[in-house]
Amino acid sequence: MKRIGLDFLVILVWVLSFGFPTQTYGQQPPDRAKPPVRYTLTDLGTLGGTFSQAFGVNNKGWVVGYSTTAGDVGLHAFLWRDGVMTDLGTLGGSDSLPYSLALSINNRGEMVGFSETSTADPSGENFCGDFLICLPVVWRRGVMTTLPILGGNNGVAIDINARGEVGGRTDSSEFDSACDPSFTGTPVLWEKGRVHELPTVPGDTHGNVSSINDKGEASGFTFDCKTGSFHPVLWQNGKAIDITVANLGIEPDDINNKGEATGTGGDSNGEHAFLWKDGVATILETLPDTVESHGNSINDKGQVAGQSCTANGDCTVFIWQNGVVRDLNALATPGSYLFAVDPGKINARGQIVGLAFTDAGDLHGFLATPCDQENKKDEGCRKEPEISANASPVRSRRSFSVPENLPPVLRQRLAHRNRRTMQLMK
Repeated sequence: MKRIGLDFLVILVWVLSFGFPTQTYGQQPPDRAKPPVRYTLTDLGTLGGTFSQAFGVNNKGWVVGYSTTAGDVGLHAFLWRDGVMTDLGTLGGSDSLPYSLALSINNRGEMVGFSETSTADPSGENFCGDFLICLPVVWRRGVMTTLPILGGNNGVAIDINARGEVGGRTDSSEFDSACDPSFTGTPVLWEKGRVHELPTVPGDTHGNVSSINDKGEASGFTFDCKTGSFHPVLWQNGKAIDITVANLGIEPDDINNKGEATGTGGDSNGEHAFLWKDGVATILETLPDTVESHGNSINDKGQVAGQSCTANGDCTVFIWQNGVVRDLNALATPGSYLFAVDPGKINARGQIVGLAFTDAGDLHGFLATPCDQENKKDEGCRKEPEISANASPVRSRRSFSVPENLPPVLRQRLAHRNRRTMQLMK
């Protein structure tokens, strides 16, 4: 399945409080009554290198992701807070490119992700790109701590909720030669530092948790490499519930606290962003001239942040709400020099993070803030004019590719992550 950015990493979806309703999919009537608001696009900068990407954002506007260090000799997890980017360090990693990544942050400032160690993987797995052991980690009060795994060598922590519960995946003790080593593993939940294996759909042998909401509901998928089976899953009360929709191959990316979910659905017409609400999977409207879309994240207001691309691979970020889809780049405040190409999370305030081109052609993490009533005092939003409801819905899109100026080892790493992480952590 597509996508571009973290490789970005990752990271999810469902509803079910009183039973499992019949699943269908269709279109939803749009609501275009409200004119759109402007967004400020803030360049998060880097840790001294030329590249960064943002994945998670909490309701305080604190952002996590990863960035190259000075000279592009390291790729480290970061926390961006009030304009300052802090290096969160690594567990070692290779001499060529020490590597860690932060994927999610809650309102208490707890962050999760993973980091390479300096120890060679005894099974020869290329889990993080350098055949080194890669471990799930949590950062609390600036201290990085590894999380336990289930008998194997590697793991990744993908999402953390308000209660500090963490969802992700670890290796199992049994190596599956039928699978790409990057994809084998067991879906897990960490609670109070302990790891709990989650069940898979009967017949599946592997799985991954993509997200977890504040109720402890987790979403993701399970699969089997030998048979090729794949099932979107909701884990609720320790049970794996198959949420497959007939004729629409859905893969959940994110779930909000109302049990509404978004992700990517595939049918005979290609891949499309969808919204799961009240047991119905709805294909979201796409931007003009695009043929492919992906729902990356959803907040409790039902706003979906996603990516939309043309047949030539030129992509932009969209915001969907109440049946209306808009191009984030077309809503940017005048003078913005950033062009967003791949979003990460969207928070309760409607702030979106992700990956954007700078005017110099570099790729940097961004924070987009809507100039609405809640955020009107934010820098960049003051005295900005509203835009007409009839304004052009798109701006020229950008083709996503790894910049040529990055060192070969980093280009290889990003290519590896682009191939793999969006499958595991969208």
